[in-house]
Amino acid sequence: MRRDSIKNMMERYSKALPELPDRKKKVLLFFAEKGEANIYKVSEDCDMRYSTAHSSVKALEKEGFVRLKSEEINEKGVTAKVYGLTTKGLHRSIYAMSTWHEKIVIAEKWQSLLNPNVLEWMKFIEVLKDPNVEKMVSDQIGSFLSCCNDAGFFIDVVDESFFDAVLATMIDFDETNSKVMRKIGSYPRIKERLLKLLEEDIAWRQEDVKRYSMIKAGFEKA
Repeated sequence: MRRDSIKNMMERYSKALPELPDRKKKVLLFFAEKGEANIYKVSEDCDMRYSTAHSSVKALEKEGFVRLKSEEINEKGVTAKVYGLTTKGLHRSIYAMSTWHEKIVIAEKWQSLLNPNVLEWMKFIEVLKDPNVEKMVSDQIGSFLSCCNDAGFFIDVVDESFFDAVLATMIDFDETNSKVMRKIGSYPRIKERLLKLLEEDIAWRQEDVKRYSMIKAGFEKA
């Protein structure tokens, strides 16, 4: 029951997450790949007019994906504002990457913004080479981006979210289950947490069985 509700929530919110317009996506991924920069640099590297780069950066700032980091004197002697990714922007960048390896490259570059467990999970998922798991976890990231504006939220719960996504996929796909069993021995922390979560789920389901049995018995006596 709990796993089904998690899956439904992820599907609902991931479908609600709109694609970034091309220019905004290009600028966001520029920050993800290149690091902090002023708008002049964004304009040059993204091959767009300054006014376009400026409007894209300000739109990303308004959405919480980038923030002002500092000010510097550029090569023209003008004071320029320097922007960089936020934690939310990092997750949006990871979500925007098309392949799982590209997602990991970005996560490794910005791991100071991530819970240490997140990168471990991402590498574990890459080792599985399972498109079902990759899609489920990507949808999970999308669901957070759709429903939460608190950047700290990602750091607090993303480790648990990977758990829910991988386990839900294991339940639905026997092939995924086999892949996880073959690979999880090399990830003792993940194995320990997975076993703990399975124990909790078994206990909850046993309670559900008791409750439904009581309801059934009540109807039989009615």
